[in-house]
Amino acid sequence: MTEYIIFPLGSPLVRKRHPENVRSFLFYGPAGTGKSQVMRAIATETRAIIYDLSAYNVNENYNTSKSDSEKMIAMVMMSAKKYQPAVIYIDECEKIFPGKKKKKKSQKLPKVKKNDPNNPGRIKKTLSTWKQKFVNDETRIVIIGCTNEP
Repeated sequence: MTEYIIFPLGSPLVRKRHPENVRSFLFYGPAGTGKSQVMRAIATETRAIIYDLSAYNVNENYNTSKSDSEKMIAMVMMSAKKYQPAVIYIDECEKIFPGKKKKKKSQKLPKVKKNDPNNPGRIKKTLSTWKQKFVNDETRIVIIGCTNEP
């Protein structure tokens, strides 16, 4: 964790000299094992700003339209670039990036619309697009996701 997250995030020189560094991480494990605490320790050690894009924050604050979600992601990425180093934190990231579930023949899963304001997964595409623009070799921005359901 020190080599892949703390050194590149804390030092612009390390980030420029080692461009092969990974820029997004997934912490997974049972509940109560300290995944969120590790993220906070990383932010403390590197003096980074934390932007919390967890599903419960996205739903409570930006649930009116797709354009509001896009504006939110744009504001987060632009301010993260301006005030580097930055950690973009996504707790319970399985709600935003859901995997494909196998269903039984007798079981029908309810369909969730992508643009539904109550669906936290609606920011997935926007987040991926802005990540390509702003999270690169020159910026000290890291995306950390935590889940107990990988």
